[in-house]
Amino acid sequence: MKSIVNIPTDFTYVCGDENSGLVVKSPEGNQFVWIPGGNTREYGYCKGFYFSRYDISKENESCYVSMPNRYPVVDIDFFDAIKIAKKMKAHLISDMQFERILSWILETGDKTEYQIYEDSSDFGNYKNVGPHKMVKTGYNPKWMCKNIDNLAGNLWTWTCTGDEESKILRGGCCMLDGQYAPLGRKCRSYLYGSRYYTGLRVVL
Repeated sequence: MKSIVNIPTDFTYVCGDENSGLVVKSPEGNQFVWIPGGNTREYGYCKGFYFSRYDISKENESCYVSMPNRYPVVDIDFFDAIKIAKKMKAHLISDMQFERILSWILETGDKTEYQIYEDSSDFGNYKNVGPHKMVKTGYNPKWMCKNIDNLAGNLWTWTCTGDEESKILRGGCCMLDGQYAPLGRKCRSYLYGSRYYTGLRVVL
C-alpha cells in the first residue's frame, strides 16, 4: 500500500510504503527510498529525506546512477564524491541522516540493536559471509534492508560530516567481517583518501 509521502515532481512510485521503505524512480531511472523524519541517537530530530537505494555507479563520464546490476563507483576521495553528487543534482548523506536510517530500522523492528551495532553479517556483503570482494548492486536480495540494497557491508560510504581534514565514513566494508565493521560503526578518512572499497550514496 502506498504511503502519504510527497513524491518529487516527475518521479514515479516503484514499491513499498513508509514502514517497509517507499521506493521512487526518477525520469532517468534512478531509485531512491524515502526515510521518514524522526529522532536520532546523537543529533536529535532529523527531517525526512530520499536516500539512494543503491551504491552509486557510473554509466559514462557525465552520468552516475542509483540502479541495480551495476558495479559501484569506488576508489574515490571526498572531493570526487562531492562532484558526483552534484552531477546527480543531489547531496552526500550526512552522519545525522545515516543515524536516522539506523533509528528508523530499529523503531520498526526490522533489525535488532545487536544486528546494527554488534554483528551485521546476516544482511550485508562482508568478508565472512560474502565473496570477499565488491559486488554489483542488487547482487543478493537477502542483503536488502528497508528496500535499501546492501546498506551493511560492500562499501564504506562518504558522508559530508567532519572537519577540514577528514570526514566520517559509514556502511561497512566487503574486506572486513560483519562483527568488526557492523552497520552502526563509524570511521574517518582524510579528504584525499581513496580506496577500492570506498564509494558513495546520495540524498535528495
